Amino acid sequence: MSTYTLGTSEPLTFHHELSFFSCSEEKLDRWLCNQALKDHDLGRSKTFVVCDPADEGVVAYFTLSLEVIETKQSIPQSVRHMLPKGYPKSAAVPAILLGKLALDQTIQGKGLGMELLGEARFKAKEAADIVGGLFLLVDPAKGKEGFYEEAGFERVPDTNRMYQSLIDA
Repeated sequence: MSTYTLGTSEPLTFHHELSFFSCSEEKLDRWLCNQALKDHDLGRSKTFVVCDPADEGVVAYFTLSLEVIETKQSIPQSVRHMLPKGYPKSAAVPAILLGKLALDQTIQGKGLGMELLGEARFKAKEAADIVGGLFLLVDPAKGKEGFYEEAGFERVPDTNRMYQSLIDA
């Protein structure tokens, strides 16, 4: 296993070199090059990138956005126990959605996905501490559920969605 480690993430700007990024999933590559900065600037989501210190090219990215679970009743019973004591029964539940997470092909297979997920969790927790948020949510791509389970995410029954508490994270 390589000793390569990811650097700290930073918000995406027009200065970042995106053209060489390739994670082997064309739709994620295209989204990063064509849509990420637009969504970032519009406030729809925030994209964070990690650059290779040698050439400043983007080697990893993730996106975070706000999400609201409309009512406590729509949260499975198995998750409700994680809400703070006294949380209003009919209140919406704020969360942070991890929308995208990708590593360039050149650094895949080195265990860096968990490192990037850890960085995304850290940023999500920072955001939740500022604006509120009780859960980190993800809608994993088909076949990626095990990765998130290994990282401690739990499945929301009868959906593709997975969650992890941000309370005391």
